[in-house]
Amino acid sequence: MNEHIELVKKFLDDNDSVTEKELWVNKQAAYDAFWAADRADYWAAYEAAFWAAYAAEANYRAADEAAYQWKELAIEAVKEYEKLTK
Repeated sequence: MNEHIELVKKFLDDNDSVTEKELWVNKQAAYDAFWAADRADYWAAYEAAFWAAYAAEANYRAADEAAYQWKELAIEAVKEYEKLTK
């Protein structure tokens, strides 16, 4: 399993299990991994990491509606990743 997806899943299961900083670092690392590999599953992992980082920031700012929407996008990206790696 992709380490970036695993961190996103951990966040989605429990918002407090991962820091906002960890999610932003994960987003950048997932982006770098995509450019190194240039594969669709890596792109889906980057998308999940991207939306999870924004959801964490929205949580921090108490922007509940934005956090909800970005979490939903992260969930969809995780599903896409899982579909691509089956």
